[in-house]
Amino acid sequence: MAIQKPEWFKVDPAKFLSDAQVDVMSTLELGACLRLLCRQWLDGYIPDDLRLLARLCRLDATAMDEAWVTLEPFFPAIEPGKRANRYMWIEHVRRESFGMKRKDSMPHPLPHPMGYPCQTQCKSRPDQSRPEQKNPLCPNKAVRT
Repeated sequence: MAIQKPEWFKVDPAKFLSDAQVDVMSTLELGACLRLLCRQWLDGYIPDDLRLLARLCRLDATAMDEAWVTLEPFFPAIEPGKRANRYMWIEHVRRESFGMKRKDSMPHPLPHPMGYPCQTQCKSRPDQSRPEQKNPLCPNKAVRT
């Protein structure tokens, strides 16, 4: 089963807008940067082809040539033919490794409805004084009445 990544990516607006590279971007460059960040989140990287990047950013070749002077340091090459923003790449790698660990450590096949693991690892506590009922969301965990 493939690991599903969130439909969103984490951004700290204060850090993003105060970054020296972002601070000098024009509105056109900032829009192109955000489109490329979104594309990287979906694909894991962006292509190292200025013509394709121009199409992804919806810019003509001249505008992309001008914007790329500012955008290129923001998306360094990670391997031949691929570029990635380093902060998003680190998040991508971290999320993948966390997802693998999370999948391997799940106590039962049903995830918690709020996305959190069961705090008791689906075992009843022996010191309960009230009777228990089955939890319909987590069949291995009892509910206190």
